[in-house]
Amino acid sequence: MSNYTGIPQPIVAPVWELALRLRFQKPNVERIIKTTKTTLDPAIVSALIDATARRLPPDNTSTGVEKRNRRRERAKCAEDAFVASFSRLGYGFLNQVQQKKELMNVTPDILFMEPVLICGHLCRWLEFKDFFGFRANPFVAAQNKKQIRNYVTKIGDGAVVYKLGYETGYMKIPGAAIFREKEVIEGLELQSRSQMNRMDLSASGHSKSDREITESGERSIKHAQEDGKVHKTKLRHIAGAGPTSNRKKRHHKRSARKKQKISTATRNTNPH
Repeated sequence: MSNYTGIPQPIVAPVWELALRLRFQKPNVERIIKTTKTTLDPAIVSALIDATARRLPPDNTSTGVEKRNRRRERAKCAEDAFVASFSRLGYGFLNQVQQKKELMNVTPDILFMEPVLICGHLCRWLEFKDFFGFRANPFVAAQNKKQIRNYVTKIGDGAVVYKLGYETGYMKIPGAAIFREKEVIEGLELQSRSQMNRMDLSASGHSKSDREITESGERSIKHAQEDGKVHKTKLRHIAGAGPTSNRKKRHHKRSARKKQKISTATRNTNPH
């Protein structure tokens, strides 16, 4: 699993400052990257450009409304996919809709039924954000911090997960960890594979024991059967040895008597 600790502020700041200066011109990602020569991921640059829109008057034209709607839809899809990852891997939790039905005061994206270890941090809840977390984000940074402090106070320890990552040192709130989505998903999949491997090893061990017991039993039965056959053969041989020997003796006696009779008869008919 990758070791992510955020992106240093000196890397983020020049990109943000240029995007903010050019916000009325609505610069694209390519222009910002080319001008700043930044190594930031284009998705992060795009998120920084989007954030500058909060420093502009609201665009209430049909185009502006449609753009905001598309952004909300993307955010909802990203959140749903993140939550579905936990459901797919079998974690027990309540989503926001379920929490609202229970009339809960605060509703993070995920409220675990039992605390879950996430990237080394024991979490009772998770909050997902589909953007990049950084200090200068207009209005949003302050709102996020207030929201997370409220979760810690009313629920306990948890974590906020940023889809695109975050600025190093951003949001230091006791009881609240901060992660990038990639590391969280990698950690979940690793835990799932480890659990499945343990289950497979356990099942394999039981199967081997059962197989060894069965094979041992079959060998014992086979040996017993073979020993029984030998024993029966010996018994038959021993039982048959007496009568056979006696029959031979009686046969020899009868033959001797018969020869004696023939010899006597011959002498009687041929006197000297």
